[in-house]
Amino acid sequence: MAASHSTIRALDADTDLDAHDPDIEPPASRTEPVSPSEAQRRQIWTLAPTPSTLATVAGGAAAILFGGAIGFWLGRRTAPRPVRPIRHAAATFESVAELAPVALNLLKNPLIRAMAVRMIVRQLGKRIAS
Repeated sequence: MAASHSTIRALDADTDLDAHDPDIEPPASRTEPVSPSEAQRRQIWTLAPTPSTLATVAGGAAAILFGGAIGFWLGRRTAPRPVRPIRHAAATFESVAELAPVALNLLKNPLIRAMAVRMIVRQLGKRIAS
């Protein structure tokens, strides 16, 4: 019986054990004074952005760079020159033969004649000047 008697605690002993219970005690960091360097470090960490915010910013920067690279690549390309069809002398001669009566009919109009003469004079002036 003596052994069982020593395991029974008094009410005063329970209050002493509860004082050291980690769930009841306030955290030591709130009660102990903090060094100035530790306070500065904690303040910097509280101001730091979250990892999800950093990932969003990094993803946006990567998208901007990728889009700029594609735009630069597409902007450097030039449109291919149109391919001129091969003109045969016979096809040109046939066209002139078909259009000659229409051209003569148009030259009966004095306004058309004046415009044609101006165009010919301009062409001759450009060729003589160069």
